[in-house]
Amino acid sequence: FALGLMDSERKLLREIDEALGRIEEKTYGICEGTGKPIGKPRLKAMPWTKHCVEYARMLEQGLVSEKEE
Repeated sequence: FALGLMDSERKLLREIDEALGRIEEKTYGICEGTGKPIGKPRLKAMPWTKHCVEYARMLEQGLVSEKEE
């Protein structure tokens, strides 16, 4: 259980760090899947997100695959 928590915390820290990088690159708030702006309500709820709601749903449904960097 504790290892699972540590892993999810590590993942969240990585996502936050990546979001900070997007701020520096001036790409923060742009969906990496569609290239469209991410809605402000989604950014308020999940400031580290890199996908708009529509693209995130497609990822969850397996309709698209996340791009490897």
